[in-house]
Amino acid sequence: MTSHLSKRFESERVKYERELKTFYQIMNEKLKIEQGENKEDDIDQILLYRDVPMNNLWVYIMTSGYVVPFIDNASVASKTAGLYGTSLAYDETCEKLVIIRKICSEVGFTL
Repeated sequence: MTSHLSKRFESERVKYERELKTFYQIMNEKLKIEQGENKEDDIDQILLYRDVPMNNLWVYIMTSGYVVPFIDNASVASKTAGLYGTSLAYDETCEKLVIIRKICSEVGFTL
């Protein structure tokens, strides 16, 4: 029983590694990745909620096209119980989307 399971896991690992090589090859052929320089201030503006720096901006796009953003200060290594998050008001949402579109357009990605 364990040998059968072991063989199955090994075949899945081989299959996964083969697909991963193909994935990277396709990505390298299809995408050109450029590093954005001097974008720290723009990104900091995106992650700023009023005067409080945050760590994450989540943007949910509804099927109707309505955008619902949520911003929070969570981090992977956070040991604090003082996590904070909130959804953004309409004006704040518009400001964030303008900055996001600007950054994306500068690297050739359109929304």
